[in-house]
Amino acid sequence: MMTVYWPTDVPMTNTGQIVVQPVFSRTARQLQSGRKEVRRFTSGEPYEMSVTLMMTPEQYDTFIAWYEDDCDMGTVKFQAFWAEDLGFSSDVEMRILNYPKRRDRKLHFSVPLKLLVFA
Repeated sequence: MMTVYWPTDVPMTNTGQIVVQPVFSRTARQLQSGRKEVRRFTSGEPYEMSVTLMMTPEQYDTFIAWYEDDCDMGTVKFQAFWAEDLGFSSDVEMRILNYPKRRDRKLHFSVPLKLLVFA
């Protein structure tokens, strides 16, 4: 599978605080026998990151095209050039968890995102 990269035309312009929280990487289910089965759904401990980006209308159009085509509506992981600025390694993979809806401002759009970071 080819590696998908964050579009270079869309800078990581944060409007506020970036919240990074660890996510429990196991899922549990109760079997018919009464036994509880616990499985990991990833090899590392993932993090959930909440961030709100500032984009011009042109950057938003570029971002949505990238999200829908290259990331296949959030099902494909990607790498970002700004990951090291947040304390992650340069080859960390991420996935967008929510559809990036825009909030209109005067000269730009505010786009809240939830990312799953596979550290």
